[in-house]
Amino acid sequence: MIDKNFKLLYYYNNLVNWEKRLEKEIPFIEEVLRTRGAVKILDAGCGVGKHSLRLAEKGFIMTSADLNEEHINEALKGKEQLNSLTEEKGIESAKADERLNYIIEDMTELSSLPAGGFDGLFSIGNTMASFDEQKLKKAFSAFHRVLKPGGIFMGHILNYDTFKEKDHSDIRSAIIDGIETIYIKTFHHEKDYMVMLTNFLSREGDKWNGFTTSTSMHKYNPSRIESLLTETGFHNISIHNGFTPQPFDPEKTRDMVFIGEKK
Repeated sequence: MIDKNFKLLYYYNNLVNWEKRLEKEIPFIEEVLRTRGAVKILDAGCGVGKHSLRLAEKGFIMTSADLNEEHINEALKGKEQLNSLTEEKGIESAKADERLNYIIEDMTELSSLPAGGFDGLFSIGNTMASFDEQKLKKAFSAFHRVLKPGGIFMGHILNYDTFKEKDHSDIRSAIIDGIETIYIKTFHHEKDYMVMLTNFLSREGDKWNGFTTSTSMHKYNPSRIESLLTETGFHNISIHNGFTPQPFDPEKTRDMVFIGEKK
């Protein structure tokens, strides 16, 4: 039976098609960062660190923060992968270590990080949709503090206006440690937020076991995101159709990606 304490770790590592996801997301992230000359980057809410590892492989200097210690412990394995890759290319491992660092840190605080220490910052994966407005504004303020003047921030949340009632947005299965596992995520509309129900099922022999978690996800529209970014000191704000340069279309895309620059 899957240990409930490790449900997210199992999901991230075994049920996400990471190659497909990174192929979709990394090119636009990289383009935005390189266009602005950003090299030293913070990944806020990094999960198991797949985005950070891929960008470190491309030469960015990455610091990755997550409050979940299990995620960070798993993400640290990326350093081993990066060291192996750099050794194959004749680059010293010490230089690889400098390009990829992980810390346990609350992304709404970032209190262990210095002010103005980063050229760029991103938060990918819809974590911010779980924040109420006060907490989201607190996160934006923390992001603003750790960025250099002119530093770039990229955020990502889901556009819940495109979700239908009881929408089965995600159904996946995998064999994990020899155990058949099924993951089902459904969304239910309330007035100002969505309820996300996440179901994990595992089979041992003829018996199925499982558990369900419930999370409230807030419905943020582009105008509110832009207002909160402006209030926390960002400007030159743009909102995109997913990980593309195209302007956001609220009726067609589930991924809302927003970019702002620190004044």
